[in-house]
Amino acid sequence: APNDRFLPGGGGYQVCGLYDLNPAKFGQVNNLVSRASKFGKQKRVNDFFNASLNVRLSSGVLLSGGVDTGRTVSDACFVVDSPQELLNCRVVIPFKNQTQIKLNGSYPLPGDFVVSGVFQNVSGPAVDLVYSASNTEIAPVLKRNLSACGTRNPCNSTALVPLFRPSTMFEGRTTRLDLRLSRIVKITDRTRIQINVDLYNALNTSSILSLAAGGALNAGATSPTTVSYGPTWRRPTDILEGRIVQFSSQLSF
Repeated sequence: APNDRFLPGGGGYQVCGLYDLNPAKFGQVNNLVSRASKFGKQKRVNDFFNASLNVRLSSGVLLSGGVDTGRTVSDACFVVDSPQELLNCRVVIPFKNQTQIKLNGSYPLPGDFVVSGVFQNVSGPAVDLVYSASNTEIAPVLKRNLSACGTRNPCNSTALVPLFRPSTMFEGRTTRLDLRLSRIVKITDRTRIQINVDLYNALNTSSILSLAAGGALNAGATSPTTVSYGPTWRRPTDILEGRIVQFSSQLSF
């Protein structure tokens, strides 16, 4: 693997379990239709748990929310076409990377004021990373050119190398708190106006929502998106917007 401080252990480690087709067989096709049961059983198991809270007090306090967490295991450890299918054939997305905490509530204040808020803490984007290794890098280890090279000299063929096990690298968690202070002013028996002051992203966090180099996911999503290794692969393309103050009113009649 390349030397990179963002890779596990700073990079420079061996990636094993890779295969290349025998050059004598490259381009040949031999289709075989057979029962899937002869190869193995592909499994995907989700174990999720949810706890929710809903509180209403006589003082007018409202509080609701919950915690959602779980683990996902994908297993396809059998060979159909290439032994490389056994590389990273069992992928586990752990509980800590699929845990969401969400709360909302309101609290009445003197003078007909009400303060309310929404809090959420969700997992950061999950990323799978592949490295486009050149024939020049591979040939010294493979002891020959890639089969895709054929008789070309020089050969510019490449092979995609997964640099770490999928669903083991995540960006930091996203934490967001939105607050509102409001007051209802009664104008007539049928007319009233609600005045609001909103504070979005009150903590002014700058969590990463998506990444460059091939795409990524919104915060809270856990299915990994494959990105290509390069000088911009950890560069954010979208982060949580900065703290925003907004004034608004609503007239009811």
